[in-house]
Amino acid sequence: QNELLTMRFDELIRLDWRERTREFYEKQFTDGVRETLLDFPIITKSGELRWVEQTVDIIFDNNQIVGFQAIVRDISERKKAKERLQEAFEKERQLSELKSHFVSMASHEFRTPLTTILSSNGLLQLYVSKALGAELPDRLTKHFDQIETAVRHTIRLLNDVLLIGKAE
Repeated sequence: QNELLTMRFDELIRLDWRERTREFYEKQFTDGVRETLLDFPIITKSGELRWVEQTVDIIFDNNQIVGFQAIVRDISERKKAKERLQEAFEKERQLSELKSHFVSMASHEFRTPLTTILSSNGLLQLYVSKALGAELPDRLTKHFDQIETAVRHTIRLLNDVLLIGKAE
């Protein structure tokens, strides 16, 4: 504790943050901002990196600055939790993109053969009708219609899946 009392506070600030921290508090002083809040990293005596949040109040006497009062809180755990949360959000975003890409690709991969089935179904109806030299019998028309209905239903389902995927 005595050792800490004899040190300048900026000696604890991680080297790459000292200049910006100094500039921040100089601006507070020159602008006369009564209270500021700043987060910055410090290095402990044991060499451990910790994050602190410091509130600095300017003390005035007859509109003259006569001093500063600072309160420092260790926010290392909050910073770590925030980083973990950001990492989780990033993973979630990547998974969402991957899912969207997969849904889009799968839809396309299914749509192509379904379109082929639909056009082949129409061609078969035409060829069978020509081969018979007459209209298709009802039982054949029924089967061709069932194929077309099933394919169109599947295409609508794919469109719905794509729509839901885009909405998410």
